[in-house]
Amino acid sequence: MSSSNKFTQDSPNTKAGIQASQALINSKNLDEIVDIPLDCFIGEDSKLDSQGYPLYPNGNTVWIKHPDVEAPLNFGKVGFSYTSRVTWSKNKRIKSTKFKCLGVLMCSNDLCDYRGPPPTGKGKIPELMAQHPTCLAPRCSEKLAHIDCEGTHTRVDVDMVTGWSKLTHSGIHGHPWPDSKKPDLLSKAKLAQVIVNNPDTAPFLLRVGRSNAGQAPIKSVNQIHPSLGHKDRLSYLRRDILVKAGLMPAKASDGGGDKLLLDMFHWNHQGLKIISSSFMDNEEHFTFQTQWMAERLMDRDEKNDVYRGGLLSDVTYKFFENGYLLTTSMYCEDLMRWIPVQLTWLRGLKVSHYKCHFVTLLKQFFKASMTKHECEILSRQVVDFSMSQKEGFVQAYMEVFGESDRARVMRLLKVCQEHFRQQVTRVKRNHKIIPPHLESDFAALAMGLLQEKEDGGKTHEEKLEYIRQKFPKVKRWLDWWQMSDVQAMVFPSRRPLPEDLPDADHGLPDTTNAQESMHRIYYMLC
Repeated sequence: MSSSNKFTQDSPNTKAGIQASQALINSKNLDEIVDIPLDCFIGEDSKLDSQGYPLYPNGNTVWIKHPDVEAPLNFGKVGFSYTSRVTWSKNKRIKSTKFKCLGVLMCSNDLCDYRGPPPTGKGKIPELMAQHPTCLAPRCSEKLAHIDCEGTHTRVDVDMVTGWSKLTHSGIHGHPWPDSKKPDLLSKAKLAQVIVNNPDTAPFLLRVGRSNAGQAPIKSVNQIHPSLGHKDRLSYLRRDILVKAGLMPAKASDGGGDKLLLDMFHWNHQGLKIISSSFMDNEEHFTFQTQWMAERLMDRDEKNDVYRGGLLSDVTYKFFENGYLLTTSMYCEDLMRWIPVQLTWLRGLKVSHYKCHFVTLLKQFFKASMTKHECEILSRQVVDFSMSQKEGFVQAYMEVFGESDRARVMRLLKVCQEHFRQQVTRVKRNHKIIPPHLESDFAALAMGLLQEKEDGGKTHEEKLEYIRQKFPKVKRWLDWWQMSDVQAMVFPSRRPLPEDLPDADHGLPDTTNAQESMHRIYYMLC
């Protein structure tokens, strides 16, 4: 690209540049671009990448891609949140992609600098705003507002025969640029260069900008793109880059010799401690925890109170080829996400296996010399719908704290309500039990069992009796959910709370969905 054909807003040829850029924007035929003395015109307030390409174009902006000149890596892409539509010319020669900017999500607090990208799915923005979302910046509870973008037009035309292409943009974005959640192509290329040159450098060291001993120091990859500060995304990209470069196998090898033992020593050296293990029958397990996890679990707030948000415990069944991964997580206010605080490989899913995990967890509270009330607050769990998991927790708690009142321990457990919802869906679709035209009625009545009794409303027993009368064929299904241990963990109105722990349910989530979402991250990283 010759410099004589390169125009910018501060160029002495601004007028000529504006005229030429407008001609290109209005042009419908790529054959015309060879007659216009313009390669690049960058509108004011456009945001450029390190190759000078307008990744965030603004105003009259044009970029021509010559067939015989290497284009910027990001050519044909935009950085803002958008929806796109592809059309073709009648002769299928010209492919045109039109981008519609979706604006930005901004905090209503003028002092907060949060700038989030709106969701791109059809109808997702109104759906999100109807929920009156709060700001995602740490320790900010103000509401988010959607700033729409009107009057801007971005188009990329590609001549599939000659190779000529052009990006054109018109209109002004009257809003701040949203922060991107993913690195662009140029940033990925820079990241790949860093990772291939430092294949043994862990994601954490890549983020903080250090290198292994004996190697030249490297800059933090956060300087390449802000989204690379997200540890899960960086870990995923690192593995993907190393696999494509042939520096890491696509799947874990079977191992051999002392590989497993050496790996375990390596984990310990890196900070992932094995805090409990057993090879005994029906107790085979390895429990892992980092110092950071242990510290978060024992953190106290400004009032010196222990964590009150409840713990999530859930099993993922496919992470290991043999065995299972049980994770207990807590919510971290500073990171604004659920974090694992204890991980256990289990060979089986018997009560004794679950008990090993929970004994290790609860002993940490016991050794910290906490009060009985604090131990109960910290021990509150939302668990998967597994009788073995429930019983394993109860036995572990009674053993560690010497508790003889089983009913009191049961009150610390809450079952994931999502499993009840799934059962309701399964039953309502069984038209031998529920007539098709009464599906929604049954679902509404059944889900009403998860609600607390309202003033003047029906009691739990009255709700059950009404369902039995209207849908007599579900009696056996209802009877199962009314077993004492089950109903006490599922239905709020059937959870009698002790007088000295009246807020046992306060802060506990209703489901283990957050932990199940973490399983997806596990699968991406393995």
